[in-house]
Amino acid sequence: MFGGAALAGKRAMLLFTTGGSSEAFRPGGAFSAVDDFLFHIQGGMLEFVGYHVLEPVIPYGSAHLTDEERAAALEAVQGSVALTSRASRDRAGRRDRTAEAVTPRRTAAGAVALPRSRSAASEGEPGSAV
Repeated sequence: MFGGAALAGKRAMLLFTTGGSSEAFRPGGAFSAVDDFLFHIQGGMLEFVGYHVLEPVIPYGSAHLTDEERAAALEAVQGSVALTSRASRDRAGRRDRTAEAVTPRRTAAGAVALPRSRSAASEGEPGSAV
C-alpha cells in the first residue's frame, strides 16, 4: 500500500498475550473482534511506514493456562518466529513469502489459535466457553 515508505520491503509481526479467552475477542465477544483493535496498529502504524504485516501471534488468556497449555503456547510462538526468521533467510533473491507461509494456525479472527485453559472457563471468565 505504501511501497515508497521508509520501511518498504521489511516485515512486521505483532506478538502479544491477552487476559481474556479467544472467545472474548471475537465479534460479539466481551472485547469485540481482535481485528478491530489491530486494524489501527497494523494499518495506521506499520503499513503506513512500509512494513508488510504478517499475521499476529496471540496466546489468549495466558494467565489462565495450565503448565502443559503454556508449553504448547510457547512452542507455537517459537514456531511462528522460527518460520518467519527462516523465510527471511531463504528469500534472498526470491519473492517475499506470504503471511500464510509463516502462520501455523488461525482463528476465525485471523490470529494464531492456542490452547485455552479449562480452569478459566470454570472460574466464569467473561466470554469463556469450553
